Amino acid sequence: MTNRYDNQTLFSYLLGSLPDSDTELLDEMTFTDPDFAELVSAAEKDLVDFYISGALIGDILEKFESHYMASPRRREKITFARAFREFAANERAQQNPPLAAVPESRAASIKEQIGAFFSSLGMLGGGSPIFGFATAAAILALVFFGGWLLIRGVIQKQGGGDIVSTTNINQNIPVNAIVPVITPEPTASIAPVNDGVSKPLPTPVPTATPKRPPAEQSQPMIATFVLPPPLRGGAPLTQVRLESEIQVAQFSMGLEASDYSSYRVELRDASQGRDIWHAGSLKARGSTLRVRVPAKLFKEQIYSFTVTGVNAAGTSENIGDYSFRVMR
Repeated sequence: MTNRYDNQTLFSYLLGSLPDSDTELLDEMTFTDPDFAELVSAAEKDLVDFYISGALIGDILEKFESHYMASPRRREKITFARAFREFAANERAQQNPPLAAVPESRAASIKEQIGAFFSSLGMLGGGSPIFGFATAAAILALVFFGGWLLIRGVIQKQGGGDIVSTTNINQNIPVNAIVPVITPEPTASIAPVNDGVSKPLPTPVPTATPKRPPAEQSQPMIATFVLPPPLRGGAPLTQVRLESEIQVAQFSMGLEASDYSSYRVELRDASQGRDIWHAGSLKARGSTLRVRVPAKLFKEQIYSFTVTGVNAAGTSENIGDYSFRVMR
């Protein structure tokens, strides 16, 4: 059932862009379907990652900042994700520090010394060009070989492996894109030693990358209310107060008898005289019948639950109406 909801639909649900009927259905599924709740949690992590990486633009960015970030708990998730991203970037920078550049003044000094050195070679050869070029070629070969050994030692000391140049090709990642992360495997390096035999250096041990702890799944705020069994002589109207942060209202309705195999409950708006919510195939727990209703369905007025009992033969019987007044 949950496979038909793709990331685009889940993003629209998280950003409040779906019609009210679809939103109410998905709200109920997050409470009754654990697999769907897990899909919503994964989509929420992707949406936050896209936001802090700057991939959200246009209407999606506006919806994210006006609807999603309106919740303090969701803003905490964004703060945590941004801090983790900065921590991972700092760890990569510390593991691969850039090589120091040679100052221009130092480079000029080295160039002058090399020129003087070649002049002295010409003087040692009695002014013979052939002797000077041959000697210079031999010394240059030694210098390049020694420089290569020095550079290899510096690279291995800083962390080993090849130097890879990366270019940021495109930061505008689509919202529903999946970006694979590829980690190169370490390879063995071959370095010459003094005895003339090339031996493989030990493979560098990769440094463990800190794993992001699973983000805390947002739990709905639930308020529970007890509705006594309806009396023939009448009883004071039960007052139900729903604060703004309450997302789900749970009602426990007392039953005079629980000898039915199942129950059906319909929520009626007393001011308009119409049913706005219903649930079927409910089971009683002892002498109590419990239902959960999205709190956003309620306004400040009078409502009633109509409870119907269904026996094993499929015959239904009206048990009674549980009326209450909602206060905001």
